[in-house]
Amino acid sequence: MQAVGDSPVSKELPGMMKKCIVHSSLKKNNLVIMGTDMVGEKGLNRGNNVSILIQCENREEMNRYYNKLSEKGQSTHPIEKTFWGDLFGSLIDKYGNHWLLNYHELQPQNT
Repeated sequence: MQAVGDSPVSKELPGMMKKCIVHSSLKKNNLVIMGTDMVGEKGLNRGNNVSILIQCENREEMNRYYNKLSEKGQSTHPIEKTFWGDLFGSLIDKYGNHWLLNYHELQPQNT
């Protein structure tokens, strides 16, 4: 788990959010369930109480999923490099479901 107060974005957020969990994960084999207790300004609503994360295998897959899922939906966070080093994006699909897409690109090793 990582708290907001322990992340690089800590300085940008109000003090009351410092104890919130940015992300946590529970893993068993290939199943990964991730969670957070952070909710946007609009509060908790159907669609933002559960987010589905897709761990993508490459940039092309990530872009394809993002574009398809956001059709007639809403982009909430464009795909971009994050402070944790991955590519990340989020959206709300046309049915009101919240999707998170992440891609961990392996960096070349210096020899």
